[in-house]
Amino acid sequence: MLRVFVALTLSVTVLSLDNPLPLMIEGSGEVGQARLRWTPSPSPRVHGYEVGRSMIHPDSMPTVVSRELITDTTFVEALPLASKPVTYWYRIRAVDSAGNRSPWSVPVRVVLPDVVPPQRPQLEEAIPGDGVITLRWSQSQIDGDVAGFYILRRQEESRDVLLTPNGLPADARTFTDSSVRAGNFYSYAVVAYDSAGNRSRASRRISAQCYDSRVPPVPEVDTLIVTPDGVTVTWHYVGYVAEGTVALVERSRDGVMFAPISPLLPAQTMRYTDGSTEISEAYYYRVVLRAPGGVYGKPSAARASAAARRTQQRR
Repeated sequence: MLRVFVALTLSVTVLSLDNPLPLMIEGSGEVGQARLRWTPSPSPRVHGYEVGRSMIHPDSMPTVVSRELITDTTFVEALPLASKPVTYWYRIRAVDSAGNRSPWSVPVRVVLPDVVPPQRPQLEEAIPGDGVITLRWSQSQIDGDVAGFYILRRQEESRDVLLTPNGLPADARTFTDSSVRAGNFYSYAVVAYDSAGNRSRASRRISAQCYDSRVPPVPEVDTLIVTPDGVTVTWHYVGYVAEGTVALVERSRDGVMFAPISPLLPAQTMRYTDGSTEISEAYYYRVVLRAPGGVYGKPSAARASAAARRTQQRR
């Protein structure tokens, strides 16, 4: 029995012209897409082009991503939005009317920008302290593109104030605000940002109020000036006076039992006129400070005034 074997050889013709490829290829990454353009091939036999893409390595074999033969010199591919910069490598090859293909061009690098913000931080608590408020928050473990955090603070109906204009590091999970004043409520929120500057939605807001246990300094009475209008008391402080501290002027007939005679005065006033003194009476005066948290300091040393003279000459 005679057997005849016929060998079939399949071959793919590669377009082999002097310069079948485009002369120049450019690629750019945009929001959710890659854009390519090139100059047309100088070969008259070129009928169109195919575009290939790779993400592994510029020298790896690309996957054809152009669904149809491109007869133009531009190509746009829609891609998923990136949560961090993503690099793609694109190549182009020419195709003639017979379907023969040229070798792939050199790869062109396209980087898609990061436009996806980090996830929203979870502000867990705002802890009141002595003249401070400490914040604690958490961030999702699956969000790996967090570059840092911003802290926002709001007081009553005012707008948010950015407490950290330079941001906090990515591993920060606490922040202590020492610019607060006892007696005021403050509302806080945390915002995450990534390396591309995208910002997350603000966390839920938490309000807190600090306390202040610092004792105000002891005032020092400078002068007691007697005029027809009364007795004017002036004083000063040595030491730290917190914002919101108020002063109270007290008076006594015997230098032992004192009673307040002034309203609560802003600490920076440092001057008060007692217009309620009686004719020909001498009084003792002293000044005491009250901190924003309600803590009173020690009163100043008592100073005695000369007899008040408010008599008016009558004819």
